Amino acid sequence: MHHDWSVRHARPAKVLLWELWVISSKTTEVVADVGLRFISISTGKDIKVKITKRTIVTTNVSIDVAHGVVGNLSEEPHVLAAGLWIDGVYLSRDMDWPQSLKYLSFED
Repeated sequence: MHHDWSVRHARPAKVLLWELWVISSKTTEVVADVGLRFISISTGKDIKVKITKRTIVTTNVSIDVAHGVVGNLSEEPHVLAAGLWIDGVYLSRDMDWPQSLKYLSFED
């Protein structure tokens, strides 16, 4: 049976799962502070409490830092913004935008 690739965009899932992972290419362990914000697209304000965790990142191992659910019916469209700090220095970031962007309003 063929599944139409556009169905996901035409009818977004009611809930989506997210995961936050960290990996290091360093040859020694490091202690990292990892943060995740949930930022409203329409207001730019946080819609949920920021997740912050201190974790030991070992070499060549993926670390599962956090995971959760986005409720597409109950939550306003928002960006997941992750950041990583080592010794207070902001070293890495990643952002995940809701897809497909064509269904979001940027009129303001």
